[in-house]
Amino acid sequence: MSTKVEDLQALDIHQVYHIHRLMSMSLSILISSGITNWLNGGSLLGQVRVGGMILWDDDIDIAIPLQEREVLHSEEFQKKLGWLRLKIVKPSNLYYKIKYQDPDLQDVFIDICLIDENGLDLRKDKKKRKYEDGEIYPLKEAKFSSVKYPVFIPNKSEEYLDRIFKDWRTTAVIYNHSDNKKQKRVLLLTPEINIPVKYHYR
Repeated sequence: MSTKVEDLQALDIHQVYHIHRLMSMSLSILISSGITNWLNGGSLLGQVRVGGMILWDDDIDIAIPLQEREVLHSEEFQKKLGWLRLKIVKPSNLYYKIKYQDPDLQDVFIDICLIDENGLDLRKDKKKRKYEDGEIYPLKEAKFSSVKYPVFIPNKSEEYLDRIFKDWRTTAVIYNHSDNKKQKRVLLLTPEINIPVKYHYR
């Protein structure tokens, strides 16, 4: 039984536009605030695979060093969020979310993941998801769809992905936050589905 591409895309065109817009604004704030950042998780996977957001993803994952998280609480950082009508929320001590203030856009968000001095992703500590020595730095600049601000990826992204997402080069694990059943599907990674989400960024 074939899988239609349109059935895999998790976000509609409206949501896709707003998540890329939110990503650009979030990066502008992080960079102007001097916070080291790089793509993480599914967003890193998407950048390496297709140069953008994979079809079935529904958020953006950005990592920052744990020791820099205090900047997120600074008055200056909060002002920058406010100017762009954004907010930052803290679901737990392990990560943050940047969201729009608009109540109609609460399903669009950026996850800010915290990486400790040992390379451990605190949000995924139970899975022991961590970067090995030399995998993060020096960061490399990359393209992510048509996002205007610099996007950074780890120094050894593919080595990291090889350990964290087994068989990522040949299979697609379909799962997202908006899936009510919360069930993962594993598909063969064919050229038809190995494409970024479709959107028009203005």
